[in-house]
Amino acid sequence: EPFDGVIIEPTKSAISNPNIGYYLNMEHQNIPYIMIHAYYEELEPLSITMNDEKGGYLQAEHLIQLGHKNIVGFFKTDDLQGVKRMKGFIKAQRHYGVTINPNGIVTYDSSDKVNKPIQTFIKLLDQGVKLTAIVCYNDELAINMLEVLREKNIRVPEDFSMVGFDDSLIGRLTAVKLTTIQHPQS
Repeated sequence: EPFDGVIIEPTKSAISNPNIGYYLNMEHQNIPYIMIHAYYEELEPLSITMNDEKGGYLQAEHLIQLGHKNIVGFFKTDDLQGVKRMKGFIKAQRHYGVTINPNGIVTYDSSDKVNKPIQTFIKLLDQGVKLTAIVCYNDELAINMLEVLREKNIRVPEDFSMVGFDDSLIGRLTAVKLTTIQHPQS
């Protein structure tokens, strides 16, 4: 069955892609493709992305405007989205004169997206690091962090604030209504 083109959602878009040859081969065969949510910069492809840097900025800005100064951010940095969201997170704190805690930025990659963020968050809380808010790479992570806070009897939003990213269905189904950056659907 013939097709008109290919829609691609890249993974690990922040690291060197071993499949560049496949994309170049599609170009050689005049097969059109478009990348969504991220892209491999070396190809300079046609792409549809959102402004993830601005999203990370808005996440931090929201918490800063609520009065938070001890914010930790968790970012998946083998994807360009996470790198750009982290950049926005840092920019907002600089813009508002908030001192960025060196331990206030936690990075992880796709292979460790479940364990490292949760373990690091628990460690920070157990060590008594003064935290009042968290910025999460996405809503999936935010849901996991809500569970950690619940287990430690820390109430959200009364005792602790949180912002997710994606405005996903899971973020709307939680007992605590998640504040999240909306990912345009159309």
